[in-house]
Amino acid sequence: MPDESPLNDQERRTRHESEEHWRHLVETHPDAIIIIEGAQLTYANEATAELLGVECPADLVGREVQDFIAPEDRAKFKRRNKQLRQGREVPPTLYHVQRADDAKRQVEVYVSPTQYEGRRAHQVVVRDVTERRERAERLRRQQDALRRLTHRQIDETRDLDATLAQVTETLSRTLETARVSVWLRDDDRSAFYCRDRYDRDHGEHTQGKTREIQRHTDYLRDLNEERISVFSDAQNDDRVRSFLPYFKANNIGSIMSAPIHVDGRLVGVLLHEHRGGSRSWTSDEQHFAGSAADLA
Repeated sequence: MPDESPLNDQERRTRHESEEHWRHLVETHPDAIIIIEGAQLTYANEATAELLGVECPADLVGREVQDFIAPEDRAKFKRRNKQLRQGREVPPTLYHVQRADDAKRQVEVYVSPTQYEGRRAHQVVVRDVTERRERAERLRRQQDALRRLTHRQIDETRDLDATLAQVTETLSRTLETARVSVWLRDDDRSAFYCRDRYDRDHGEHTQGKTREIQRHTDYLRDLNEERISVFSDAQNDDRVRSFLPYFKANNIGSIMSAPIHVDGRLVGVLLHEHRGGSRSWTSDEQHFAGSAADLA
């Protein structure tokens, strides 16, 4: 039970200073931190308001914690809260929380007993792990895709067209890219021709398009010099301005190109095209594209 005996002046000053120090640390902490009594919020810092999409922490005080737990995790929350009320320790727990705008975030929750304004309570640290877990899932999908592509590459019974079709389709689905295509240089090295292009929006493969290299010298220079060429805002990038009519006609906002080399010579390119606005290709996506080009 909380100590109900009266405090002398020195004890009151000490507790006040301690509470002010705690409040300063919590208010500037990057993680969401809340105080709960029972299942109700009695304190929230600024990071909590940002995480849950409300204007200020005061909007959260007095609310039930369950209000912010996504429906699929509420049963788990009730079990954990029951354990807390029984005085049992609760391990770090993963939840989906639902913001005021109905968007969901994944969080790790750490709970410890505390006293707040002289009352028993629990301090809860809520760490947003959405990006971390999404990246882990992307890496898992990419590794699975590379394993599948490696197995197909060593399958000598498959013809080249079937293999490239599997490559472009696998990459498009893994990176959630509108189009992925394999372009190879022709015998006199004056042009690239499309050996296979998969359009995910239409679910179809095409081939046969040709592009003259001399019209795209800036782009070719990038392919020769870079492991991966990224054009996040393709329609406003001077390096690929020669492709602008194509970009506009097909609503292509961003591309990522992975050159294909054989014996140190550029023989083709694995092209990823994003429809819509610009796109920032992550470092793991770039690494994956380069690894896939090595297998093409």
